[in-house]
Amino acid sequence: MRHKTSKKFNPQAKIIIMLRNPVQMIYSGYSQKVFNGDEPFTDLKSALDAETNRRSGKHIPTQRRCPVEAYFYSSFAKYYEQVMRYTSVFSEDKIHIILYDDFKANTGTEYGNVLKFLELEEIVPDSFNVINPNKSVRSKTYLQFLMNPGSIIKAVGRLFFPHHTKRRTWLMETLWAFNAKNEPRKPLTKNLHQRLLDMYKDDIEKTGETIK
Repeated sequence: MRHKTSKKFNPQAKIIIMLRNPVQMIYSGYSQKVFNGDEPFTDLKSALDAETNRRSGKHIPTQRRCPVEAYFYSSFAKYYEQVMRYTSVFSEDKIHIILYDDFKANTGTEYGNVLKFLELEEIVPDSFNVINPNKSVRSKTYLQFLMNPGSIIKAVGRLFFPHHTKRRTWLMETLWAFNAKNEPRKPLTKNLHQRLLDMYKDDIEKTGETIK
């Protein structure tokens, strides 16, 4: 297991964990899969309703860039067991936990706390810009082309832009960026927000007790 392997490799390793509000984590993960063309359901409620069938192998896209488990939203943002894997192995002084909301509200302060935890020189950047804001696609047709460009185009692409090369990386980033537009996610409905809170209520409480 990774946490035990880390301890065995370096008993003095320092672990940094960032925890995001589970409701927002689910919504963010869902939105990213929609942008990537991995999620066919156009609203989160439908994706949640489909989970039972998806656990039976239904309604899962054959062409996807994420593991099947990423569609199981009821366990998507359960933190308690994941945090416990590390707190049960590493001592408290070797673990630094950041709440995403604190990081977002006071980025400079949280950044400074990380430097202190790692015992690094306090070098502060000029600004803390948002690097990966929420995105949506400009064209679903173009998205489908990116997902499945056809055998001829794939062959030509492999010839001029081989896998695992900087040229390939540049091409894919450019093609995807062309179809992206930055826009905030629509607020969840009251009912859906409450449904997600209820789904994670026990895990939120147990995690909260663990990280006090």
